[in-house]
Amino acid sequence: MIKKVIGGTHGEICISYSVEPEPLGTGGAITLALKKHNSTDPVWIINGDSFFNCSFQALADAHAKRAADVTIALCHVDDADRYGLVKLDENHFITRFSEKTPGASGLINAGIYLLDPDAFYRFDHKAKFSFEKDFFERHLMDLRIIGCPQSGYFVDIGVPEDYEKAKGYFKKD
Repeated sequence: MIKKVIGGTHGEICISYSVEPEPLGTGGAITLALKKHNSTDPVWIINGDSFFNCSFQALADAHAKRAADVTIALCHVDDADRYGLVKLDENHFITRFSEKTPGASGLINAGIYLLDPDAFYRFDHKAKFSFEKDFFERHLMDLRIIGCPQSGYFVDIGVPEDYEKAKGYFKKD
């Protein structure tokens, strides 16, 4: 349905679709998509179940400035019950991904990434795996992963009440 509505281009952007033959986890889906991409240029990876109104240019600039393998958009939330927190050092390199902590506030992974494919392929991956757990967390000390805190509107539509909020945000006047 998305392919039918959006098509193969959006302005000057060419869109390529990658359809999983079966659920592959976030990492397996990215592996499949990268095979179609077939380039060493950094690629944008954006979660489809959330929205974050952030500056892509700021992420790209931070990625280039720090020669990062991966740049992750980060968002501050007051209630991180549903999310793990991300810890940064003074140069914005990610030093830790924390598990979900009830009642905590802080920076979370907002689901927008700029990834160097060569860094991704430095490691062997299973056919099905989690990009967040099996790539980021497992290889944190082997990669240059930076966080780019942003302050735009964020909504994760993974639960019905937030889906309703998102519908209100995107409602056309």
